[in-house]
Amino acid sequence: AGYLVSADGGRSWRQQDDGAPIEPPIEVLAAHRIEGKEINEAHIVEELVPDSFRLSHYYHGIHLSNSAVDGKGRPWVVLHRVQKEATLYHLEDGEWVGCELLPIVQGILPRWRIHTQSSLVVSADSTAHLALVVAPGDKPGWGPSEAEIIRLQLKIDGRVRKIGLVDRPNPQRARWLPSLEHRVLNAGSSESALLFTDGINAGGAAANQNDVSTKVRIQLW
Repeated sequence: AGYLVSADGGRSWRQQDDGAPIEPPIEVLAAHRIEGKEINEAHIVEELVPDSFRLSHYYHGIHLSNSAVDGKGRPWVVLHRVQKEATLYHLEDGEWVGCELLPIVQGILPRWRIHTQSSLVVSADSTAHLALVVAPGDKPGWGPSEAEIIRLQLKIDGRVRKIGLVDRPNPQRARWLPSLEHRVLNAGSSESALLFTDGINAGGAAANQNDVSTKVRIQLW
């Protein structure tokens, strides 16, 4: 995953705030990866990576959250990996600093994993507000009925300020598709609103009829 920034409305681009101008598209080998220069072998899906395409397939199964910017103009993003792990990154003095989120989640839900849906807001004091979809480790990656949402507040040094589930776990109802409101935090409010789906369509694309009750809920926290 890479990062580009433009200070002139898209006329020119840099890979980081103090980097040299670069002309898109960027060659893979020239990109500054958020995760660092070295490829972590543990993050490669072996059956999808023939030797001649290891770098091309390195990111199979990686997803990014929305990006956010703190009060000092630093970008933040959550990087999700195929192994159902996730890292919160922010740019600090030209380097990406990461905080692993799976150990924090498993501190309250042992053996659960982080799925690829998330929402991120960063307040003016550089506190990260996250909504993460989690589920038991052996569940599929998209919309398992056991999915729940964890809300999490992290200080810039990785200290947990607040953590909790949006509701009591219910293996018959998925809580997913989270979306945090951005405006209230930037305005200095102490509460953030979360919009999420409570329930899931069990019929699927081929048989899109069932009696599952699905709600969209909003929660202040």
